[in-house]
Amino acid sequence: MTTQPMIKSHNNNNKGFTLVELIVVLVILAILAALGVPALLSYIDGARENEMLTRAQAAMAAAQAETTACYNKAVGNETADSMLNPGGSSERLDKIARTAGMPAGSKAEFGMKNSTPEIATPANKDAWMVYYFAYCETGNDSDKAVFYDGDTRQWETDMTYGSARGLISGTPYQLQGR
Repeated sequence: MTTQPMIKSHNNNNKGFTLVELIVVLVILAILAALGVPALLSYIDGARENEMLTRAQAAMAAAQAETTACYNKAVGNETADSMLNPGGSSERLDKIARTAGMPAGSKAEFGMKNSTPEIATPANKDAWMVYYFAYCETGNDSDKAVFYDGDTRQWETDMTYGSARGLISGTPYQLQGR
């Protein structure tokens, strides 16, 4: 009687992946995610900053348009304060916020070039220019804001609302999104 060793025949037709192959793929995906997520978050932050800057520019343009309209009505007998904030009413300032489409909860403040209100005359038209403008989506002093500085004619984007408001000289006019 001959004994033949029993040879197991292995069928090598497995069509799956080994555990090592799966782990290698997962490691590669994790590395790609670690590199991609910060870049994506940076892109999102930049888009939010651009959106806030665009809203601030629209609000500043609306403020300048209303200020110019007030100047044209006031020549010879009114100050900017008496025109923009007549009797303490915020009606004109609310109109600016609505015209600019400021979202609910957002706040802005602006100041004129001349820190003392003057009677409107053809000689002091520049004193009625919106010269400083601070804008924040939330209105909280510690939150990110954008600020327009009329001296440099540049928008600053790396400051808080409280520090931006502190740079406005003269009488600040306040806008609030509703």
